[in-house]
This record gives sequence, structure tokens and C-alpha cells, in this order.
Amino acid sequence: MAVIIIDANVIRNIAQGNAALAEALIELMAVPGNRVYIATAAFDEVVKGSAHGHQYRAILDEMGIHTPPPTSMRDRVNVLNRNIHQIPQPAQGVPGPMPEYGGRRDPVTRLKTRPADVFVAAEARALNAELWTQDTQFARQAAQQGVKISPQSNIPSVGGVEDPSVARKLLGFRDGAKVWKPRINIKVRGIAILRGLGVAVIFAIIGGWLEERMINADTKEGLEDLEPQINEAVRNLDQAEVARLQLRLEQGEKVYANVEIRVLITEAGEFLFPQAKWGVNPKYLDTYEKNGFVTVRLADVKIGSKDIRTQKEASYSAPNFGARVITMVESYQIAVYSEDEMEEFRDLSEAYFKAKRHYEMNPSAAKVQQVNKLREEIVNRFGSDVWILA
Repeated sequence: MAVIIIDANVIRNIAQGNAALAEALIELMAVPGNRVYIATAAFDEVVKGSAHGHQYRAILDEMGIHTPPPTSMRDRVNVLNRNIHQIPQPAQGVPGPMPEYGGRRDPVTRLKTRPADVFVAAEARALNAELWTQDTQFARQAAQQGVKISPQSNIPSVGGVEDPSVARKLLGFRDGAKVWKPRINIKVRGIAILRGLGVAVIFAIIGGWLEERMINADTKEGLEDLEPQINEAVRNLDQAEVARLQLRLEQGEKVYANVEIRVLITEAGEFLFPQAKWGVNPKYLDTYEKNGFVTVRLADVKIGSKDIRTQKEASYSAPNFGARVITMVESYQIAVYSEDEMEEFRDLSEAYFKAKRHYEMNPSAAKVQQVNKLREEIVNRFGSDVWILA
């Protein structure tokens, strides 16, 4: 989670056609917990001091980007005071002070009165936020005053005519939509575990196989120690694969991580499952817990659409040891997309298929336009790697 304050030049350069900036802003907005603001002075510049002010205000309002909450006057003044006394030292790479006021000159006083860069930096510093600006000189000056600079500030700017309608297109606004929705970035979202049995339920199931009190206690302790590793393994599954499977399922169907756990009981001392004999996925060979005569091991985790619960026991013997192995598979319900997002996808898919069918039955330019519009909506929201677009 991060707090980011954007400068006026970010939104204005997107309006000049900077697709990389637009994509970066969409990604920031898509990360749960991120808070993205526009600096108060930057808002005044693009909304109150621009010929496109009403269009920029609509973009910011619809995206939910507002000016920050009130900040400490002391923190802001500290930056302003240090800036006044900032002495440039080019040989040491120390920049000069930030400009205090900009914009047009007052017709009477001939002074510039619109708060400029130093007020943007002071607000970011007081909020302990990262500053995103396309002005490299301003970024250096702000950093000199202790302001954190966001990595997005390194994205190159582009030239061109400033057109807010270009910004709307690059930012994924849909014609007629009342609420702006960013593209879903599954890479930063990760996998959510919606339903997992937990050690208590797993132990209750396995416990039925065990009679010895000591073995029972060792098994429970082993499962408790292994549980965080199981959860980590589930969350480290391929998000893209989970997402693709989710989008292919019918309403009411779920995606599961089918977790295979093995409990080995032997009195021959420590016994680790050899990969060839026990069929353990190589990536989980080091995922186990040893307690007394019991070894509890994560054998495998697979993505699927079936809710599985199986248990079986096998006995093994050799000249130097005997062993019992209890194998169980339990399903953890997982997801990348929320239920609301899945409902949105189903609605878009239904409309897309319907539009394609109408076009195929009676082709026309208007119907092609409708198909392309729905396709663009799906891509803007869920990306291009979607089965219905193949």
C-alpha cells in the first residue's frame, strides 16, 4: 500500500497521448489500499487555471482522485523555510530552490500568484507521500527537501497537443459509463483464499486414523507448524492460471487449490519421503514438519474446478523400518476476481456473444461497431488474454 500525490503534469501529459503514464496510473489505482491524490496546487492548475478545466475535473472526479486531506502546517512550513535557504551547488549536484509561485502575472502587481512547485512538495512531505511528477528538475529539488519521489516519475514524457478526450481513452473510460473502473491487475492482486479447512478440521479428519495418543499429539503439532507453509504455497500459485480458469466457469462454479498432505508414521527415526517413491512435487520437497515419530509433508498443490476430499492409508515395511502413510487431499477455494467482477464479466460476455451473433446473421457497419466496442470494454477491464476473445 502506498500514498501517492500526482503533479499537474502527470494528467496533462496523459492528455498529450502518454500511454505509459496512463497504464502506470491505472496500475496504481488498481492496487488495493493505494491512495492516489492530486496535489492541491496541481488541482488548481489543471482545473481552475486551464481551458480544459471542466474536462479534467470530470476525469479526476470519476477516477476518485481528489486533493489530499488537511496536513500539518508545521510540516509544510518546514519545507517552505528550507527551500528559501536552499543554495544551489552544481558541482555537488545540489539543485537550487523550487519556485514558489507560477502562472500568469497579475495585471496590476505584475506578480505571479498561483502556488507552484514548492507547495506541491510541501504537501507531499507533510503527508509522507510519494510525489509523482514528470518534471525531472522539480523531482531533484523536492528530493533535496526530503520528499519521496515515486518510481513512476522516471517514465519519459511525450510531446503533443493537450486533449482531455485522449486522456479519457487512454485511461479506459467507457462511453456512457457512470463509474470509471480500472483494468484489473492480477499481478499485484494475488490469490485470495476464500475457504480453507485449517489445521483443526484437517486434524479432526486425520485423527480418526490415529489411535496412539503420542502419535496424535505429534500429528497435530506437525499440522499446526505446516499450515503457514500450506497457505503460502496456495497464494504462490500462478495467478494468471487461476484467473483464466475463473473466467471459464459457469455461475456458481468455483476454483480450488487441491492440497495433498501426507502424514508418515514410523518408529525408525526420521524418515523423509524420497521423491521417486512417494511422488512428491519437487517444488515442495522442503515443505514438511518433523515431530517425534511423525513427519507431516505437503506433497502437492494443484489448481482445479472440483471440490475434492479424499483420505487413504498405506503401510510399508523394510528390513530396518516399518511405516504408515496417511494421504489426504483437501480443497481450498481460491479466487483472483471478486464475485462482483465475475458478474460484470458474465454480463459483458453475454452482450458480446449476442452482438456477434446478430452481426453474423445480418452484417452491418453499426453491428461491427457494437462488437468492437464490447470487445474493447472486455480488454480494458480484464485484458486481452480472455478465452471469449480467442
